[in-house]
Amino acid sequence: MSLPGGIADKLGGRYESRWTLRCALRVLSGQAEWIEIEPLGPTGQGVEFVFCQAGVAEQHQVKRGRTGVGHWTLAALNGDRVLGHFRRILEQGGHPRFVSAHDAHELHELSDRARGSQELSDFFARLGNDWQTKFGQLRAWWDWDEQTAFEALTRTDVSSVGDDELDEWNLSVVERHIDGQPAQALASLAQVLIDNMQQRLDETRLRELLRERYGLQPRRWADATVGEQLRQATTDYRSPLAAVRLRHPIVRAEAAEVLEVLESGDALGALVAGAAGVGKSEVLDQVLEALQAQGWPLLALRVDRLAETPRPEGIGEQLGLPGSPVAVLGAVAGDRPSLLVVDQLDAVSLASGRLRGLWEPTWAMLEQARAHPGMRVLVACRQFDLDNDPRLRTLTETEGLLEPVPVEPLSAEQIDEALVAMGLAQDSFWRQRLLAGSPRR
Repeated sequence: MSLPGGIADKLGGRYESRWTLRCALRVLSGQAEWIEIEPLGPTGQGVEFVFCQAGVAEQHQVKRGRTGVGHWTLAALNGDRVLGHFRRILEQGGHPRFVSAHDAHELHELSDRARGSQELSDFFARLGNDWQTKFGQLRAWWDWDEQTAFEALTRTDVSSVGDDELDEWNLSVVERHIDGQPAQALASLAQVLIDNMQQRLDETRLRELLRERYGLQPRRWADATVGEQLRQATTDYRSPLAAVRLRHPIVRAEAAEVLEVLESGDALGALVAGAAGVGKSEVLDQVLEALQAQGWPLLALRVDRLAETPRPEGIGEQLGLPGSPVAVLGAVAGDRPSLLVVDQLDAVSLASGRLRGLWEPTWAMLEQARAHPGMRVLVACRQFDLDNDPRLRTLTETEGLLEPVPVEPLSAEQIDEALVAMGLAQDSFWRQRLLAGSPRR
């Protein structure tokens, strides 16, 4: 999704506009207090905007990246006058944030270690020789003593996020919170920001401006009707599983492992993988049952039952939902934790899938899920496809995305216990015993 060129240019370029919209949407969704574009006076010098969240006003400087390099060193930041602007902001007691599609690893690491330290001596203990050298370079450019530079780093932050992730984040959040077509709603919000520069805009004011100029109202998806549509889609997924489930299902240890990943929040979610018929769907079903009992809003779908479509909205339409799956689930969940389940992802595999065109909207859904802090994602696919499709491997190789949870075949002891629970002798009914070790366990 690209905004009209004029809007993007007025907001400082396409990447800058995406990040600005992301922060404005955080205000609009009640996750931050206000935003002010290009504030007047010294406060606005060298920054795109000031953004207040959790009571802290941050000064954001946004740069797309370093062409041909792919990262920002301290020397590059100094050469591009970023460190100079940050010094001035920090002298005034501010909280500067550097934002780019390319990571500023050195500044990020120093500031992260400073925030994790109680005092200067603790900070030095965390650095080691190499990072002490980097700290010395930064201190020389800032022309501050060690204590002043350390305290300044605790108020400095770095964000690294790509264009595609920003696009999907913005589309999902605007779809959840503003009525109308998402891309047009984003363009309208961008124009509101342009027309109201040097003004402090909070949620109430942004909604007033969107309503007065464009007739855009808040999205009303958190009602009983939409919640029922969500539950029906999940019921449609689970019903075939329930029809063939054993009367005494075997409790899968992998389900407990998945629950631990989802509840920890250390990653977006989990990916369960194993051989065909090993019991991946049973693991998913046990996770769904546990989280349903905890009151989590749920949405589960099977990729192999979908028709190819270019965008998540098309998937939502096939599920009988009023919008894209992530936006609808997020709207119904509100502040509660929620779970999106994507089963049979191997259907899109380059190795053996027949629905390869569904990869792009599925990946977009995962990117969109990151926009909703309480949302977790659970994906299942065959191990063969995970091993042989580099696109699927990125799901577990990307930091903070999906934690892999392998699903192993049932042991002989597990099968024996299940047969006994069903009233079958361990030394007979070999066919039933073998059946217990195939698709449904």
